[in-house]
Amino acid sequence: MSRFSSLVNIKHSQLDFFWILSSKTQRGLHSFCGSLVINSRSMASASDQPPSDELSKDDKAEDKKSGKTEDQKELHEDKKSGKTKDQKEVPVDKKSEKKKDQKEVPVNAEGSSPSKYVTRGSSTLRQTKEEEGKKIKEKFLKLKKSEKRKLYKCGEDYTTLDDVERWPQHFSRKLAVDEKMSKWWKLNKKNVTAEINDNLNHKMSLFCGDITTLEIDAIANAANESLLGGGGVDGAIHAAAGPNLRLECELLNGCSGGDAKITCGYKLPAKYVVHTVGPRGEHPKVLESCYNKSLDLLKENKLTSIAFPCISTGIFGYPNLNAAKVALGTIRKWLEKEDYAENIDRIIMCLFLKKDIAIYDEQMQLYFPLDREETGNAAEEK
Repeated sequence: MSRFSSLVNIKHSQLDFFWILSSKTQRGLHSFCGSLVINSRSMASASDQPPSDELSKDDKAEDKKSGKTEDQKELHEDKKSGKTKDQKEVPVDKKSEKKKDQKEVPVNAEGSSPSKYVTRGSSTLRQTKEEEGKKIKEKFLKLKKSEKRKLYKCGEDYTTLDDVERWPQHFSRKLAVDEKMSKWWKLNKKNVTAEINDNLNHKMSLFCGDITTLEIDAIANAANESLLGGGGVDGAIHAAAGPNLRLECELLNGCSGGDAKITCGYKLPAKYVVHTVGPRGEHPKVLESCYNKSLDLLKENKLTSIAFPCISTGIFGYPNLNAAKVALGTIRKWLEKEDYAENIDRIIMCLFLKKDIAIYDEQMQLYFPLDREETGNAAEEK
């Protein structure tokens, strides 16, 4: 009985094996035949395919028969190409990749900007600022003196040009009360190399006081490279002029050492501000350039008066005496050029520290020497 059972089991397992083998063979043959049919159909359709915009009725009928929808056909084609439906429907346009707010223009003629394009938004904003700033600037420049005086931060404590002594009057007054000036002259008159020029002497002034109170054509600002305000005289000028000065300075893109730029004075008694960036430390050529460039702007804008602070002294570290020599020497040479002095009414050296007052009282006698008889002190020369 057991032997018969084992024979039956063997027969069953053999039948199972042949059934599995036959089913696999059937599936393989099915697949092979199916691929032949598909390939033959695709070859036939490739040769007889009409233009894409004129789909034949037979193809439509076959699609309907096969149960395929248009979406399924597209999905099949997309799988072949590796694209999704969204990617296919939205073609990539390289030109459209640029932001809408970009304008394809170089920043400057040299193309030196790291960015090739300027955004239209930023350029429009700058243009708007410039237009608004221009209107405000024109409004202040057209104000009558009586109207502008109501806006001065210093109130009625302003100083007009007529209130500032010219150099000969200043020297005569000081000589009468300060014996040091007379003694210094006796010791140093041999060092005078400049010629006596009464015309130039009357164009120079020393003023001991606040530069932001001077009601003249222009005052010079000892600025930093940003032109956006700082400490000392720079901060005082910005505070007295009001916020519009900073707004105009923002559009100037800074200023390099030794250069100068001009702006409106706004609420200052002075009509204009000449911003110049002095050297840090003792660099005579750069300091000379500050005075020359500032005076050139005065001439270019047909202005007749300017006041200078002691540029680069203090925190910038230029020795006070040497800075005074550079300032006075440069101004003297500039006034001696062609007809430069003809259109200048006054150049004022604005002093605040006692040390600077003493230095300029002495150095002015060397660079702008006076005729002693003019001062009424000819007897002292004997």
